[in-house]
This record gives sequence, C-alpha cells and structure tokens, in this order.
Amino acid sequence: MRKTLFPALLLACLVLPGCSAKTDVSYQQPQRYPFENTMVYDAGLEKVWSAAVASVQGSFFVLDQLQKDARTMTLSFMTENPADYVDCGVLTYTTAGGMGGGETVTVAGAAPVAKYMYGDGDSPPREVVRTATLAGKVTVVFSAEGKGKTRAVVTVRYTVAIANTGDMPVTYGYSEGVMPFKTSSAVIFSGGQTGRMHGGGLTQCVSRSVVEKNILEGIQTALGAQ
Repeated sequence: MRKTLFPALLLACLVLPGCSAKTDVSYQQPQRYPFENTMVYDAGLEKVWSAAVASVQGSFFVLDQLQKDARTMTLSFMTENPADYVDCGVLTYTTAGGMGGGETVTVAGAAPVAKYMYGDGDSPPREVVRTATLAGKVTVVFSAEGKGKTRAVVTVRYTVAIANTGDMPVTYGYSEGVMPFKTSSAVIFSGGQTGRMHGGGLTQCVSRSVVEKNILEGIQTALGAQ
C-alpha cells in the first residue's frame, strides 16, 4: 500500500512557490460478461415458488415482497464490496508537478476504498479518498413453461454510489489553509446494460451476473432439497 506525506507536503506548499500540480485521468471501460438471468426448472410452479422462498430465507438477500398471485418476488441487497458483483472499469490518475515530482495511481472503479493524489493545476496536490458501495433491487418473475416446467427471470437494478473526500487548499485574505470537500455521484443500471455515471463522469458499470446466477442456482439447490 502506498504511504503518503500529504499533510507535510501541503503545509510546505502553502508557503513555497512552484508547488501546483496537475492530474490527468484516463479510463479503461469494464469488461463484457455473459449475461444470464433466466432458468427453466423441471418442476411445477408451486414447487418452484416454494423453493424460491426457501432459498432466500437467511441468505444475502432481503425478502421485501411476495406476490404469489402475480408470481413475483421482490428482493434487495447492499454490500460494501461492489467489485464482487459489478465491474466499473479502471481509472488511472497521473499527477505531474508539485513537490515530489508526481505519481500514477490505478484504481478499480468498483473498489470499496482507494486513495490517490489530485491537483487542478492551480494548487498543491491533495490526497483524495474514493469509496464505492452497491445496493440492488431484484425482481424475480415465474411463469409456467410447458408441462411440468417453470421459468424464472431475474431482473436486477444496481446502484453504485461513489464518493470522493479530502481537503482542499483555500485562501482567506492573506491566510491560507485547507477545508474538507466531498463529491457524490451514482451509476444506476440494470443487468445486461451498461450504466454511466450521473452527471457525465467517466465511470461506467456492468453486472458480472453474479447476483442473477446466485438467485437462479439457489432455487435449483432448494428444489433438490425438497
């Protein structure tokens, strides 16, 4: 893990000329993953429904609503490890100038926590902490598929919340110091689609199909246990 002398560096730069730094950001888009959100089971609707209910009880998912007449199940989930379920590409921060000569830091877009230095070209570089969390809403719809078979379709709505926090150099008259800042945004998308950051940021996200697969396979396992 990279160590930083940022507080001392910033204080020195506040009193010395020539400490401004500029950060360039490049972005590598997420990979593409096979998208699978449907499975047909060799069992009738009643058995598959019972297996589905059993499979989510005590699992990673929260059971929000059951609508048996509509053959629909609604779930939700949250995690502080988005990279287990989504791919949000890779960001590279290259900082030039400032005391120390600059650095390059590569950050996975779905990493839960990452640190990098950022400079706007007019002020000393500052350390930024980037965090990402994931929440999802899941709808599972069941339908009869021929004699003695049932189809399940899983639809997931993903929300990747991204925040950047740090300290910003500021000037008050003849005095200089720092003040905290925070920026927040989100990437909202459905499985099988590419989500783009709200407000036009670089980050894009796609599903790894892990959530969809876990639900479908969980139902299959519960059927086998009946």
